[in-house]
Amino acid sequence: MIVCLGDLLEDVVVWMAAHITVGTDTPATIVRRRGGSASNVAAFVAQIGGRSRFLGTVGQDPLGEQLVRQLGETGADVSASRRGRTGSIIVMVSADGERSFLTDRGSSSEVDPIHSSEWETATWFHVPAYGLARDPLATVATNALLEARHAGVGISVDCSSVALLLDYGIERFHAWLDLVGPDVVFANEQEAAVLELPDRWQRSAIVVVKHGPKPVELVGRDGSRTLVSVPAVAEVLDATGAGDAFAAAFLHALTGGATPEQSVEAGNRLAARVLSEAGAMLGR
Repeated sequence: MIVCLGDLLEDVVVWMAAHITVGTDTPATIVRRRGGSASNVAAFVAQIGGRSRFLGTVGQDPLGEQLVRQLGETGADVSASRRGRTGSIIVMVSADGERSFLTDRGSSSEVDPIHSSEWETATWFHVPAYGLARDPLATVATNALLEARHAGVGISVDCSSVALLLDYGIERFHAWLDLVGPDVVFANEQEAAVLELPDRWQRSAIVVVKHGPKPVELVGRDGSRTLVSVPAVAEVLDATGAGDAFAAAFLHALTGGATPEQSVEAGNRLAARVLSEAGAMLGR
């Protein structure tokens, strides 16, 4: 069982055929999808045949009910408290598939402390760094990671966002990593650059640095470095959720006994599928 703590939000995906024309209309295609990094990982794990659980908060509103139902339909176990209003993210996708985000997390940070029963069947615990944006989620996530590690459960962190890392503070984030001691750290090229990973922080963790279509850099617990090639994608429609898909397939493979290199290959394959879909979804 892979347990994921964090956001369950609505993604409003806006595909733009051209740059925004200020002060007037810009043609676009708009699609609404279930989103949130932690819930995406839980959903993808379930969809590829693993067992997963999402922990988080949604609003006391029809949108929250809809998102909980949709996440449950993927096969993930959903443990979501209800308060306030459900958050949304506007994902603006340019013609080349690159994304920009307008984020309103609503009440997603208003989580309750994690009960120890959540660890009874857990083999892994995953937290995106988005969880550090606000309390009480930031404190709950930190305590849950420490408890999971103490219980012998593997733990992983996704660095999530350059803007978040800069706002949180680079030195502070390094200190937080030292405190929780993750077994696996995921970062994209930009996140790794601002954190100076793995040079400034690696300890005994596996560090996975994604470079878009270029090979993934895999840093082993002993500091060894391997480049793992990324399969070509014929057409990138939308990069939303590709990193979450990578993390889900990596963790599913790793907890199933695969080597870190094999786990990267599994992550690459699933991410490639998501790149050709609208939003953080797998095609039927």
